[in-house]
Amino acid sequence: MYKVTLLKTAHIDCAESVLYKGGDPNTASTIGCHAFLLQKGDEYYLIDTGIESVDEANKTKSSKADWARFEDEYSIKENLDRLGVDCGQITKVFLTHSHYDHISGVVHFKNADFYMTKEEYDLFLNDTSVH
Repeated sequence: MYKVTLLKTAHIDCAESVLYKGGDPNTASTIGCHAFLLQKGDEYYLIDTGIESVDEANKTKSSKADWARFEDEYSIKENLDRLGVDCGQITKVFLTHSHYDHISGVVHFKNADFYMTKEEYDLFLNDTSVH
């Protein structure tokens, strides 16, 4: 059994029309950008790495609002430091997709194997694709 810990990295107010079909474009909901730490004994895995820098993330967004951090939101490294987990202990990182708000913390995990779908990997490496 794995222990799963939610790691909050940032949030944004997003128009509901972006979040779901038929959503009101004039009504916003606050959504979080999170990563998940999975631990089983001395094994540590991550699902996504969250937002490293809200300033950089705001250069990539398409919404009118900005990414920001509440008091309980930190970069992935800061989250792990607070838990007493060294980035070098993470051996696997699973990336759900290659948007900045999911991958920008990968720079900290030099000992990890990374996993993503082949389709996403091919899109990520294609210079002509738009994300």
